[in-house]
Amino acid sequence: MPDHLEGSFDPTKVDIRIHKTWGSSNPESGASVHVEWGLDQPRDEGLEDQLKALFSDSWRFRYKWYRPVERLPPGAPPPEWRVEILGGLTRRLTAMGIAGADQFDAFPTGWIWIAQVMAHHMWVWTREGEQIRIQSIDKDLRMLRCYAHDSARLERLCRWAQCQSDGRCMATGMPGETRVEYGRALTLSDEMYALFERDPAALQERMYRV
Repeated sequence: MPDHLEGSFDPTKVDIRIHKTWGSSNPESGASVHVEWGLDQPRDEGLEDQLKALFSDSWRFRYKWYRPVERLPPGAPPPEWRVEILGGLTRRLTAMGIAGADQFDAFPTGWIWIAQVMAHHMWVWTREGEQIRIQSIDKDLRMLRCYAHDSARLERLCRWAQCQSDGRCMATGMPGETRVEYGRALTLSDEMYALFERDPAALQERMYRV
């Protein structure tokens, strides 16, 4: 990567481990139970069923999800760096024989650090002999959805990326909320949502400057 794009973010220092989680809640009382399984460990569905059986019918299943051990810090590179950063990642991934690297063009500015972390581990694992194929990277449903083949650690990396995008503004990388406008779900900070209301084209430029 060119020196002027390095900045202070180091994707090699990011912890990509995740917890699988399970939760149930009682809408009448507001009580809830949250369980986290060990780092990068499989979910014990039998034990989850036993836990569920402990509670009355007024309790409702809430979620099976994931939690990253460490959240990425808020922030993002300047929008004008987006094309060069993602272009560099795509070229390097492609040169290493990773199919579907052009999918990285889907990352908005606010999620570029997620892209850099994913690319770093894909480079490392490819050097170790893993064959990686990126099927798709989809960002249209408020959070990132990545599909790549064919190993358990690659699947966990995709889950990590999805977790990190949840609640992260697509334009700035700051904390954000899901906003549904005109049938489209976007994760935006209050500042970027206000920009969207004033000038949707300006927000699009912040997220996907070309």
